[in-house]
Amino acid sequence: MTEQSRYGEVLTSLQNELVQLSTNSRHITVAGATHYTLVSKSKYAAAVTDALRRVARPSESLGDR
Repeated sequence: MTEQSRYGEVLTSLQNELVQLSTNSRHITVAGATHYTLVSKSKYAAAVTDALRRVARPSESLGDR
């Protein structure tokens, strides 16, 4: 999400650090999304769903079907 009104830079920095704790993690930013629009707007919800599927099935995201 790019629309974090309070402490956005700090939160983004912490999230970037958090993703480094696992080799099976990704930090994906959905431009223009907010916590609310991630579930209320279909284009943002689809971006989150796609990202979750890629993490859950990494071999498929690499084209090894």
